[in-house]
Amino acid sequence: MSTRSAPTVSRGDLTLQPSYFTSSLFVDPLREDIAHLVRLFAEKYLTSDLKQPFALFKRVWSEQGWCWFHLKVFDARARESFVRVTFRLFAEYFVENTNPLAMVVALFGLYTFFSTQPSSSAPSLHGVQHVDLPINVYRNLPALPSSLTESHLVPLRPYTTHVLSVLLDAQIFHVLPDASLRPQDPSNIPREYFIEDDADPATILGQATPEGTTAGIPKKKGRPGKREKTKRAKDAVSALDKWLDKNTYTYTAPPDGVAGRGVGSPGTAYAERRNARRAGSIFETDAGARNYGGRSRKRRCDG
Repeated sequence: MSTRSAPTVSRGDLTLQPSYFTSSLFVDPLREDIAHLVRLFAEKYLTSDLKQPFALFKRVWSEQGWCWFHLKVFDARARESFVRVTFRLFAEYFVENTNPLAMVVALFGLYTFFSTQPSSSAPSLHGVQHVDLPINVYRNLPALPSSLTESHLVPLRPYTTHVLSVLLDAQIFHVLPDASLRPQDPSNIPREYFIEDDADPATILGQATPEGTTAGIPKKKGRPGKREKTKRAKDAVSALDKWLDKNTYTYTAPPDGVAGRGVGSPGTAYAERRNARRAGSIFETDAGARNYGGRSRKRRCDG
């Protein structure tokens, strides 16, 4: 019988499951941090003297705290997912029709993050030796230096060529099939979405759901909270009220003397007593009601 793999840390230490690093709690903030890094370097690069751009990048990298990023996760299972997702988010800029300056900054970031993996720390940290890239993304990298033709991008060309040559000579890229075949695991990130109790799942997932329907909205797993139970109870009561309003039938009693029976006859007394019973009161008539009661008892006794 197979058992679930356990974390590699000692008892009592906090660990993060690998699925956390493919969830929206990690992917979305890191994606924003990478975009901020690209934007900040571009602003400082365009306002500088355009000399030694990689030294400028290392300064921005350190000022933003990226030099400590590897020390956020120590567990080997979690680090595998953590490093691979970070590589993948940097590689999102290696696609066609991307700003060449943003692509260069992402390449510098991928190179720096890969090269600064701790290798001689105590205790030792798990490292990832390859970067997964779909083949259509991999083909865009060799053409990157030649695309830096504008005057303000020309100083970046020798640094970009050197970084690419180092990465290609080290054979760090693990080439996968075309991205249209979804060769990466998971195929899309974030894979897990964090949804608050009072939030609309369709809004968070970017789905347009018709009003009054819940199609396409994934259900939350686990036991419902107190707020969720209260909401479900209110929805059930509201649905029951609507059903009762739609299906309620008001009975109208037939007029007296129906079916040819006159006033004071046993049939009339029966109708009056039936109407009184439906109205919630006990109604007694005169001799007609007593006659009807006697007859009804007689019928019951006779079988």
